[in-house]
Amino acid sequence: MYPSLPRRTRTAGTALLLTMLSGCSAMTPDDLAPRAEHALQKKSRWQYTQQNAESVVRLTDLIDIPDVIKLVTRSLVSNPGLQQVRLSMMKAHAARVRADSASVPGVSLGIYKQRQDRQESNYLSTLNVSWEIDIWQKLADSSRAAQLDVVSSEASYRAARNALAAAVIRAWLESVLNARLIDIQTQRLNVLVANEDLITMRYRSGLGDLQSLDDARTASANGRAVLVEYKESLQRSLRALAILTGERYTDLSISLPEDFPNVLLALSTVPEQDLALRPDLQQAYADIAAADYRVNVAFKNLLPSLSLTGTYGDTGRDLGDVLFDSSAWSLLAGITGPIFNGGQLSSDLETAELTAEQALWAYQERLLTAVQEVNDALGSEQSLQGQLQHVEQALLFAERSLINYQQKYRNGLVDILDLLLVQQTAFNLQERRAQLRFQRLSNRVDLGLALGLAASE
Repeated sequence: MYPSLPRRTRTAGTALLLTMLSGCSAMTPDDLAPRAEHALQKKSRWQYTQQNAESVVRLTDLIDIPDVIKLVTRSLVSNPGLQQVRLSMMKAHAARVRADSASVPGVSLGIYKQRQDRQESNYLSTLNVSWEIDIWQKLADSSRAAQLDVVSSEASYRAARNALAAAVIRAWLESVLNARLIDIQTQRLNVLVANEDLITMRYRSGLGDLQSLDDARTASANGRAVLVEYKESLQRSLRALAILTGERYTDLSISLPEDFPNVLLALSTVPEQDLALRPDLQQAYADIAAADYRVNVAFKNLLPSLSLTGTYGDTGRDLGDVLFDSSAWSLLAGITGPIFNGGQLSSDLETAELTAEQALWAYQERLLTAVQEVNDALGSEQSLQGQLQHVEQALLFAERSLINYQQKYRNGLVDILDLLLVQQTAFNLQERRAQLRFQRLSNRVDLGLALGLAASE
């Protein structure tokens, strides 16, 4: 069943989307846009509450480190993937100009030289003007769809910028983690080597056995292997960071702190306000409106069209005569409409309607994913905070126990395996604490991205 005319979409309920789409046209209620808006408004609050959260605008506000900000800025300029998205946005702008030009009269000039057998050459000049009168606003709807394509492409570009900035910050934090793991493993290896030296001395003095010496050597050799692995992990994370910034690894020059920096916790407010900042949702909504306008265009292609065609020209033996002398002109107005095309236009209409419905479901899918991303990040913040507190408490007890076991081993009250076990537990907890701190800070970056924080101003 064909839609009635005029068939329009309406703007989103949020102020930001209203601002983005207000330049396109005033729209009346339709069946797709209210469903999309209702899906956005249905989420009244987030699943988790926050403590010590701060209101920020940009992702780089989360981490106030000049080196990181420089890396983000560099990536926004040189990242190859982002530049491809930018070019796609420019193509959408070019397509909009093409769509707008369809409502402007077309003018063409032709000059021809004609010669027949045994006759002198004649020149023919024609100036043709054609214009389709947009009585059904079909061309206007096509232009609005192209404008919304521009809105969609610009939102896609912003989403790509935000994702890239978050990826750079996470990659930098991962490099800090790997550097911290190298430091912990180096300390572990120093202790293991010291154990090996002590046991070797005791063995040569006849106070130890060969089994204890082998156990100590095994632990120190394994510690060296793990240290080599961590060093390669650091190089791998630095190479990944270089790719994100669009530079060669050898050209990347950054300094890493000895410990993790502070990353702010972004403040979440009302879901409708937070999600309205997300460019991926803005893109999905613009796609709905553009698809709805294309349904209009497909339907109006079934209606008759009115066009005006004018021709101005002359013939003569001299080129100047046909260009500057008085010439004849004609004007033709005509109405054309489809009679039989094998069902192509009806099929185009059905395809456009299905595409519009598909755009709505894509928006709802993106919305559900966005809600899940925010709730997951809020939940992870609380979970990681609790885990970190318990691990730090366990590490405190493990370090006390290690001091006691070292004294007992010197006094011969415990064997080397007991001492190695306690040492391993303490260092494992240090590594676990470093990993949890990285996960917590990285999760805060994910939360900022999920709340729609921008990469830059």
